[in-house]
Amino acid sequence: MPLPIAHTLAGYALSEMQLLSFFDKNWKTILFFVVLSNAPDFDFLPGLFLNDASRFHHGVSHTLGASILAGFLGALWFRKRLPFWKVFWILGAVYFSHVLLDYFTEDPRAPYGVMLFWPFTDNFYISDFSIFKKVMRSNDTLTFFPSLFSMHNLSEALRELAILGSFCIFGKVSFFIRKRKRTL
Repeated sequence: MPLPIAHTLAGYALSEMQLLSFFDKNWKTILFFVVLSNAPDFDFLPGLFLNDASRFHHGVSHTLGASILAGFLGALWFRKRLPFWKVFWILGAVYFSHVLLDYFTEDPRAPYGVMLFWPFTDNFYISDFSIFKKVMRSNDTLTFFPSLFSMHNLSEALRELAILGSFCIFGKVSFFIRKRKRTL
């Protein structure tokens, strides 16, 4: 799994596409997309309470089914202000961005990868080539968060910033070019 940096930048990049305005302030939409793109990793929380951080990680929360559910619930929430199906697809895609990034990440712990197509199959899938390296972390509740601060994870954080940061910069530049063309 990538660090939250990659998922945050993916959520930000998707919010910059400005497909819909979910809130009256743009920063609220950005924050919403960032939280939604990190939401699958909330599955660490119950494991932390049981002193086994990874117990539920890469389970049902990291699936196409969870993405569909997130899109559906979001579409229900915003249905009075925004087109249901457009919201469904956008929010489902934002959530699924997390699953795809994890699919392209080294995974040294069995079962390897993510249940990409659950509920249609409970098989785990992982890409033959990795874009992101594994994150070093402890499963113990007391050492989980401190274990994230290592030189290995720092180098991975820089890698994620370089890869996904370039998408964010490209998105901003293309937005300004399109905006300038419209004003000419």
